[in-house]
Amino acid sequence: MFLKDDNDGSGFDLDALIFDLDGTLIDSIEVYYTMMNTVFERLRWPDVPRDVMRKAIKDGGFEWGSVLPPGTGRSDDELIAEAREVIRGVYPHLFEDRVHMVPGADQVLRELYEHRVKLGLVTSTLARFIEFKLIPLKRCGVHDLFHTVITLDDVEHRKPSGDPLLECARRIGENPGTCAYIGDTTGDMVAGKAAGMRTIGVLTGLDDYETLKAEGPDMIVESVSQLPERLSL
Repeated sequence: MFLKDDNDGSGFDLDALIFDLDGTLIDSIEVYYTMMNTVFERLRWPDVPRDVMRKAIKDGGFEWGSVLPPGTGRSDDELIAEAREVIRGVYPHLFEDRVHMVPGADQVLRELYEHRVKLGLVTSTLARFIEFKLIPLKRCGVHDLFHTVITLDDVEHRKPSGDPLLECARRIGENPGTCAYIGDTTGDMVAGKAAGMRTIGVLTGLDDYETLKAEGPDMIVESVSQLPERLSL
């Protein structure tokens, strides 16, 4: 498989494509804002601007320090525990009702699979939540096209470490140098480079073009739906 760079006509050979999940294959970013707004409302915390929340959503985790209310007389751990309890109550419902695949992503996965391209999925989602996250893929019948799915529980170090991607390449049976990692955040680009993989940024998630470009990815596309235009299968 040859991935073409439209800027100069060059490109690189690949044997496998490894995908991030949130913001790359599924349009889940808005749900995270909804979940946090639900937390603020139910726990009567002050509202937090969206740009602050966006910065707090980092590498599959969440920097609670930027949204916790001051002067409550309670510890951060207590406040975070309450917030997580609210999230656990709304998480499954929101993902089932509101999250869908990025337009065209299911067709791209089918086309790649039909051409015998090895597919991997690397997410910072905990294993106990992955079934909810895969609901949009199951609806489209593409959840079983991946050779392997790596969750946060499968490795010691999360992204932006390259470890999850290296574990995915190992399970797929391919050299990391012939794999590309596709994601929507700077953390994804950093992880891909740390793993020795090619990196492809997409603009369907958290980070914009200039933010992704600053990490020097091999390519930036509007969406995974554009990949067939760049691929010679």
